[in-house]
Amino acid sequence: MGAKEAFAVDINLEGTIAGFTIDNNNVQHGFIRSPWGAFTSFDAPGAGTAAGEGTMVTLESGLNVQGETIGWSVVAPSTAHGFVRERNGVITLFDPPGSVFTVPGAINPEGLIVGGAYDANFVLHGFVRNTNGAITTFDVPGAGSTPMSGEGTLALGVSVFGLSTGYWVDSSMIGHGFVRHPNGAILKFDAPGAGAVSGSFQGTVPQGMNFWGEIVGMLWIRRASLTASSESPDGCRINAGLRLLRKSLTSLKGK
Repeated sequence: MGAKEAFAVDINLEGTIAGFTIDNNNVQHGFIRSPWGAFTSFDAPGAGTAAGEGTMVTLESGLNVQGETIGWSVVAPSTAHGFVRERNGVITLFDPPGSVFTVPGAINPEGLIVGGAYDANFVLHGFVRNTNGAITTFDVPGAGSTPMSGEGTLALGVSVFGLSTGYWVDSSMIGHGFVRHPNGAILKFDAPGAGAVSGSFQGTVPQGMNFWGEIVGMLWIRRASLTASSESPDGCRINAGLRLLRKSLTSLKGK
């Protein structure tokens, strides 16, 4: 492909692979590899051409079964637009209201997209982009809003039913998980044993959601065997499907 580096970051049920490359000038470009091995490189409209700019494909949840690919186009330092690329190659750019750096986090089989949007103060807000292109932004109650701090809300997974998950960072720099119902109701949760040391990013960090609404992620904890300044991530699987969803979504629907 003529690239210095290549990263395959997602594969769908039919065997199509999505990823991105980095060229000799450190510019990123998206690519699709068909099930029979054909490569197609692409750039989002207006993508920057300086080092560190270009077209980035969302890791792990950026390609659905319909062949739609999502990611973001870095057009300048600290400025990026979200995009969705159809199977036929048509690319649509989008940004939630007020976003200066849009980061799509996941797309479901129906084409519903969730992610995060940094505002002008670089506070992160969650968003849902419906299949008709309408975008709704949201903040988990309690999420921090300190400028340039990394606080806020980020969605990284979405089920076929429109449930979304991700994490929110409070003003103490502690991460917590959430599940958001399509009606906007939000359930917060923390994984057992997740760290909660104020001022040091610890806590619960969901990374994705499957068809049934089961969530996978990390919990950041402080271990006594490590130095006082060290942290360690542990993997966790939180069953937000069948049992938890039956219980929690009953209350979510009623809000």
